[in-house]
Amino acid sequence: MSCVRHFRIVVAVFAAFTAASEVQAQMTASAVRSACREEYWHYCAGVLPGGGRIAACLNRHIEALNRDCAAAVLLVSRCAGDYRRFCAGVTPGSGEVRACLSEHRAQLSAPCAAIAAKSSGS
Repeated sequence: MSCVRHFRIVVAVFAAFTAASEVQAQMTASAVRSACREEYWHYCAGVLPGGGRIAACLNRHIEALNRDCAAAVLLVSRCAGDYRRFCAGVTPGSGEVRACLSEHRAQLSAPCAAIAAKSSGS
């Protein structure tokens, strides 16, 4: 099995086990797949998927992750509820989720607002 295919399977399993909803699963898989490919292999390749173990692994290494990966991990872990509340109709993957969350900045939960402000450079 190729490394890319294995990674996609791991991300899919990660999303399935850590997501509270189908939308959150899409958000998680999209964010992690696009931003954390190298970090997954470097820090978490030996982690058994399921039960939130990969998310926990990435969170344990948050300080060492590249900027985009860290932002994706934090956005997913801290903004899933706000995403469902304000942006459920927005398709993840092209920056539209961040734009939607930014539009609702005043209404976001404190953890999500902090990440949104940090990622926008505020």
